[in-house]
Amino acid sequence: MDPETGNALIFVTNQFDLDALIVAQIYRRRWAIELFFRWIKQHLRLRGFYSTSFNGVRVQIWSAISAYLLVAIAKRRLHLSQSLWEVLQIVSIASMEQIALPELLETIDTTSKQIDNSKQLEINYS
Repeated sequence: MDPETGNALIFVTNQFDLDALIVAQIYRRRWAIELFFRWIKQHLRLRGFYSTSFNGVRVQIWSAISAYLLVAIAKRRLHLSQSLWEVLQIVSIASMEQIALPELLETIDTTSKQIDNSKQLEINYS
């Protein structure tokens, strides 16, 4: 019985030597891990890992989290009007440019919602 919702939960396992409470805790932790990786994929733009070793995956996740937090801190300290997603997109595009973040965000207009796609597939043979 789930104490939070009052629902009866049924877990199916082939680990007969484990207690039911331990199986339930494993499922709960597994779900938390799934939610964590879902958040990572949605917010940190990690589509795949460059390494399959424990240390390689850990370094890539910590690097992405650090970059995300640095941009969030900069957004808050600079009182930027753009959303965090917009700032992250701008920073990811201009990550190798040597320009201050406030100056970079001033030069890019994010207020316009209309994008001219008319010449997107046009090929210029000149």
